[in-house]
Amino acid sequence: MGWREIDLHRVPRSNHAVGGLSFPTRHDYVEFARANGLLHSSGSLHENEDLVLAIHHHWHTLGQQGCAFAQMVATNPPDYGWERHVQQIRSLKAPLPDTVWRDLIAAIDASRLRPEVQALSILFPDLESPALLASLIAGLCEHVGFDARYIDGPTADLKAVQLRLLLDGGVESWVVGFAPFEYLPMTRQAPIVELAFATKPKQLPLQSRRLNADLAHADLAGALGAPIPTEDVFNKVFEKTAARRLRILGGNDPFAKAKISILVPNL
Repeated sequence: MGWREIDLHRVPRSNHAVGGLSFPTRHDYVEFARANGLLHSSGSLHENEDLVLAIHHHWHTLGQQGCAFAQMVATNPPDYGWERHVQQIRSLKAPLPDTVWRDLIAAIDASRLRPEVQALSILFPDLESPALLASLIAGLCEHVGFDARYIDGPTADLKAVQLRLLLDGGVESWVVGFAPFEYLPMTRQAPIVELAFATKPKQLPLQSRRLNADLAHADLAGALGAPIPTEDVFNKVFEKTAARRLRILGGNDPFAKAKISILVPNL
């Protein structure tokens, strides 16, 4: 059974947003998978890669990330140049095995070489610890070529990470992160740890004048071209996205913006 054949429409939704919307948690997906034979009774997500891809697809189409464009693109990621790589870390503590860094370098290099791939999501289904997420980010900078800038988070025990990957021509690709941790903004609380980023510099002309035209950085908004036929339709979807994000977050949250990749513990 491939990921497209896994039906997750009946998964419970126990994560309740401020605006009255509800979404599935990691626990919801795991318990549903166990009850329906997609995992063994004590199984973990990393045992079934197709299930991981199906969960990623299902969660993004529900729109908890607050982006109507991402919802559309997620209906069929390969059609819009959205590649996904499932990476097991096989460790419950730092440092992570060297094989993780080698696998990631190979996956990223391959995505940058393939012209049809515009964005890459790296999924870490067996990463369930905020401290290990912090270690992962440090390792990405040490071993894989990412750059991380840390700024004060919303509380004294959290740091906000601006994670970047250098592309051709010195272009910085902004990484957007998701994870199953309740301290994150609601739009970043996903069932699986995910780091998503553009794999190519921006191409002009952009789909809309409302997109960031700064060619010194690349982002997901400019990389994943949603099927929007006209500027007027684009503007309506753009406004829908802004309204939905505010509804889910319950207001503006500076740590949910694209320039912030994710929050990690201040260890």
